[in-house]
Amino acid sequence: MRGLAKSDYELLQDEMRQLKRENAALRAALDAQMQYQRHLREDRDRLDWLETLDCDSPWWVHLADSTNLRAAIDSAQNEAQP
Repeated sequence: MRGLAKSDYELLQDEMRQLKRENAALRAALDAQMQYQRHLREDRDRLDWLETLDCDSPWWVHLADSTNLRAAIDSAQNEAQP
């Protein structure tokens, strides 16, 4: 690189590598946060759907027999859609 001594160039390269590592770590943290928020929205949607059920709805029996409530709600929502 013109104008920089070899040691300066190597320091610049090291700094660039460090910045790339930090950028990758920040992107990973942001991706994890966005995924967590997506799961929270999905759970909110499930709770909103449960709130619409009457006490005598047959879906309660289906949900009560499930060991995976999220999957059971998703399945029930899909079956209930016209």
